[in-house]
Amino acid sequence: MSWKHLPEQEQELINKDKWGKDLDKEDVEAADEQTVNGHVLYNLDYYRRRGFEDHRLWDHFRSDFEGWTKATFLTGRAKIITELRDHLRDHGVFVAVANRRRIAENLAAVCESDEFHEWTEEEIEYQMRNGDVFRSRFNPDPTLKEGSRHRVSTTRTTTPIPF
Repeated sequence: MSWKHLPEQEQELINKDKWGKDLDKEDVEAADEQTVNGHVLYNLDYYRRRGFEDHRLWDHFRSDFEGWTKATFLTGRAKIITELRDHLRDHGVFVAVANRRRIAENLAAVCESDEFHEWTEEEIEYQMRNGDVFRSRFNPDPTLKEGSRHRVSTTRTTTPIPF
């Protein structure tokens, strides 16, 4: 898919020449803001179109962001990096929150992880209260149908939890 479908303000934030191209180790280490933004937005779009969730999304994320460090994620626009974190969480990939670490550091930890994180009950409850959706096999609501796994609670909370 072309970058031309992006809103105009996002088109200005990306390196159009690298849109949709894999980044090798040297590209990752030398990535500028536009390259990072473009790589994140391209992969977010791909994940959404494919409907990846849980382990499959985690596996693709780790492959697509192999070698990315806290510094690499920090190079990108904060709102775009936050959108990536939120998408992963909303679709069953655990990325720590409320642990006093930066989003970039928590995303880098997922890149480096060797095992898919099985959500705890507390983590699920927090996500269902605070996320936009929770499309995951971890969502405990038995009334939800495939493709419609929205969170049950409509109450947001800012109470931190210890994870």
